Amino acid sequence: MEPGEQAQKAFTQCQNCWKSELDGITLFRCGNCKNKTYCSKACQKAAWPSHKIECKSNQKVQALRPSLQESIKSLQDFTAQMRPTLAHLGVRAFELSRDPEGPLRALLEIRLLPRPDVHAYTVIDARVRPLDTFGNQEAEIRGAVKRRYEEQIRAGMCGGVTIMLWDLQSSVSNIMSVGYGPDIVQSPADLQWNSKLIHSLNEGIIWN
Repeated sequence: MEPGEQAQKAFTQCQNCWKSELDGITLFRCGNCKNKTYCSKACQKAAWPSHKIECKSNQKVQALRPSLQESIKSLQDFTAQMRPTLAHLGVRAFELSRDPEGPLRALLEIRLLPRPDVHAYTVIDARVRPLDTFGNQEAEIRGAVKRRYEEQIRAGMCGGVTIMLWDLQSSVSNIMSVGYGPDIVQSPADLQWNSKLIHSLNEGIIWN
């Protein structure tokens, strides 16, 4: 198995217990939004409080514009392909050595536009967005971010960051969570995380 393929399998995980395809499990997608992956119905049920915001949002978009199913699949495939890069650089967007609980108050928002190429995007910007800027969605999003953070702790990590990819053309979004260990918390801030992340996503560079 190539290193890039191995990294992708390692980060293709059940969105509740965080077991990956490297563990030999078979994953299935949420039947409503066709987005998040789970290894069992029990895990899907347990993850629902964290997933319901994104699930309902994408279902609304699909109901208004049924043709967006391809946009949803494209963003899902892009997220899965680039997950190792999103995981490696996404956690570095937060200055965890200075503020280890920062991921409870903000998420990493990546805004992008689709390219003519299949499942390819151009990143417009990436920023750490405070949760108090989400208006009437703040309470629900804050609760989901907190649950994702706590899920990563239960999985043995020090915490977790929430990353939202937002297709500006279709208004489809995809949300993922990435756990981090003590090595990341103790590392100095990477002031170039933004340029590295945008360049890597635009060029299809997968970090191992």
